[in-house]
Amino acid sequence: MKKVIALTLVLLLALSVVACNDPPPVPTPEPSADPTPAAPATITIKFSNDTNYNFNRIYISPTASNEWGNELLGDTSILKSHGSFDVRLQAYDFDNYDIKVIDEDNDEYIFTRVSLNDGYEVSIYFGSVLSADIFDRSGNEVGSVIGTLNGNEVGAGSDYDDDDYYEPYIEQDVEYSFTVYNESAYEIVYIYLGTMSAVGFDDIDILPVRLAANSNIHLSGTIPAEFSGITDWSLYVIDADGDTSAFHDHFNLWTVSYVDIGWSGVLSGYESTFYY
Repeated sequence: MKKVIALTLVLLLALSVVACNDPPPVPTPEPSADPTPAAPATITIKFSNDTNYNFNRIYISPTASNEWGNELLGDTSILKSHGSFDVRLQAYDFDNYDIKVIDEDNDEYIFTRVSLNDGYEVSIYFGSVLSADIFDRSGNEVGSVIGTLNGNEVGAGSDYDDDDYYEPYIEQDVEYSFTVYNESAYEIVYIYLGTMSAVGFDDIDILPVRLAANSNIHLSGTIPAEFSGITDWSLYVIDADGDTSAFHDHFNLWTVSYVDIGWSGVLSGYESTFYY
């Protein structure tokens, strides 16, 4: 009996030694989750005015909100007819927004439940109805929303007026307006405006009086509506001595704010700098 007990103790001791010599188990690492990038705090939207009216104020707020929030153009800015402007909005967990526009006649356009994401473009125009077309960052149209003008839907081929009835919409001439600064030491006699592409618009002299050296003048006028979609216009200068521009400078007639014209000794002619 003692032998059996002794043998049992020997076996237990051997097993204990083997167990002590086994390497500790290696814990299985848990798979790490891919880091989720933080959502942007703001989104940027390109806002295009494809109507014949200047926009004085723009508001964009989440559809779920009861407030319009801050005006996006600022106190001293307007969005000219056929111009565009980048606006920055606070990003939310949802992408439906309402848009309110007030134009130069104090008319109010409203579009509801407009789906917007970062890099999108909103184009507002009068077609068969008042519409806002939505394009993604690749330029693909992803939606269109019908709007109201002063609380009323604008019917096919019509424009709403202040007497609350619909009348046929007539395409009108479009206005341009900008200031020219003569930064040269010479009197400018002609400033010719034209298009960079051959579209049948002949160059016209838009300077009503001679522009003295180191002086400025505000220029405004109208262009036939058929040319309203052209954004690449040229400017050409001739002074009292017959000296001319070094080349036809080109610019966007509908969004330019002012132009500096100076003499370039290197180019032996006038050159223009455009500011928007």
